[in-house]
Amino acid sequence: MPVKVVFIISTGRTGTKALAEFFNSNFDSVAAYHQPSFSRIVNVASNLYLCGKLNGNSLHRLVRKLKKRRIEKTPEQFYIEANSLNYGVSKILREIFDNVAIIHIVRDPRTFVRSYLNWVHTRTKSYIANKLTPFWQPSGVLTGEISKEEWDNFEEFQRVAWYWTFKNRRIEQMHEGDGGYLRLRFEDIFDKAKCETNLKGLLDFIGLPYKDNLVSFVNSKKNVSKKSYCPPFSEWSVEKKRRLYEICAPLMREYGYTIES
Repeated sequence: MPVKVVFIISTGRTGTKALAEFFNSNFDSVAAYHQPSFSRIVNVASNLYLCGKLNGNSLHRLVRKLKKRRIEKTPEQFYIEANSLNYGVSKILREIFDNVAIIHIVRDPRTFVRSYLNWVHTRTKSYIANKLTPFWQPSGVLTGEISKEEWDNFEEFQRVAWYWTFKNRRIEQMHEGDGGYLRLRFEDIFDKAKCETNLKGLLDFIGLPYKDNLVSFVNSKKNVSKKSYCPPFSEWSVEKKRRLYEICAPLMREYGYTIES
């Protein structure tokens, strides 16, 4: 059994694949994974639960069955799973394992929404998952957050903005007052001017040493979506920007993101 179990969770499009590669490439004592086996099952099951279609005990048993043996058999001192598909079950993961750290990565929705839409519409597997797989994402109607009429009238980018708000809020609610929980901004980890300080804080939280050569690895872009479907936020119409802010602005302010007038 590893000495420390770490789950890096998010809404997706937050560099989790790059972080898994980072830990595997730089630390011999770490076994790091991006989306190990059965991650998609966990994602769908957690959304079924959040939408009232699966009870909590069933979800707990499923997560325990799919995760426990794999992690317990890991010979390395640190098991790190950088996996956005765990967003709905991170509290269960803390209950199953001892000495667990939860790292929550948030990203500015103005770049997240664009990256997410480009990822879905320029990659066949992502399109199938998001468009054709039932309960791949939570439903604003079934969670009781939004009326059916409003949800049906949402454009795709509004639903993605809602996913951003709902998932981040959900993660925070599950770990309120949790000493083993750390929230970091995507931009502060992958920005050349800020990453050294924040990377040191991240490694210290996990219990790993900082080395001078680590910054260059984090700054190299990986798993970048194609830029052929959704334009940058700066090119959106004023009305489209306003609609995103209606959904995301309160949480953006909490995370320290500046909002233009």
